[in-house]
Amino acid sequence: MIFLKVLFFLVLFFFLAFSFCNFQKVKFFSTSSFSQQVYDTCMEDSYKSDLLDKKINDLIQEYSNSFLSFSFYEPYNNYSYDLQENKLYYGASLIKLLEANFLLQESLNGNISLSEKLSFCSKHIMPHSLFMENKSVGEEISLSDLIYYSLSLSDNSAHEMIFEYIGVDHLKSYAQQLGVTLSINDIEHFGNLTANDGMKILQETYRILSKNTIESNILKNALSNDYYNSLNFLDIPFLHKYGLYDDYYHDIGIYFDEVPYMISIFTLAGNSDYFHLVQDLSQKIYDIYLFNLQEKRSYCFQLKKIFLD
Repeated sequence: MIFLKVLFFLVLFFFLAFSFCNFQKVKFFSTSSFSQQVYDTCMEDSYKSDLLDKKINDLIQEYSNSFLSFSFYEPYNNYSYDLQENKLYYGASLIKLLEANFLLQESLNGNISLSEKLSFCSKHIMPHSLFMENKSVGEEISLSDLIYYSLSLSDNSAHEMIFEYIGVDHLKSYAQQLGVTLSINDIEHFGNLTANDGMKILQETYRILSKNTIESNILKNALSNDYYNSLNFLDIPFLHKYGLYDDYYHDIGIYFDEVPYMISIFTLAGNSDYFHLVQDLSQKIYDIYLFNLQEKRSYCFQLKKIFLD
């Protein structure tokens, strides 16, 4: 696709150049601006380095015997790769991101108001509720605040209130629309998921984030946190949601940059050093992503130079 677009520009360039007797007197034609247009067009199209597949295969081989699964997707250059992406795990708190997406989409559709308040009842009281443990029974909490509580510090009481508000059937139907198989019922409020399910939830998250609305700002603010965030490393930040229960630790997130990507990592390292395991994988995935991006920039710059030399 890049080749065809560049070929078009080459043909156009020479057509304009030889359509006039004296090329140097053509004032409306700027070589420098034209070459920049070639570069910009090249950067807008998808690209995969010839060496990318080898780097991906090496990474997959490195982790093939580990107790983890992962899924990666980079939408701008349209490439993805996975390892044991359909292996089933207890999803733990990852369902909270699915719930948030549901509520935010309902708000975007005009079906609900995020300022609507729900009453905090004794039946909603759950352990690991850092926000709601400071609330009183009978207090009313807005949906927007509950979304923030459940995502930023993974508040379980906020999750219980949201779960009850949405209802099992509506949440399962929404998950099915996304291609996510959600094993929840009136007793089990968390359910099982795969790394592939995590990726589908992230793709919906990314779609909402890209809208630049009140809803997207709520979501971005809630996911911008360091709480159990193993995807972050050095100065590379991720919007994320983690899940942790017994042996299970997962972290799924979005590198929300000019050229974004999504990563879904599921592990059985909940009772071991999950932080460094996931962080190490996150950095290796980033290095492959950056390699391909730098190769693309170099390739597009060489095309640009054709019109400058």
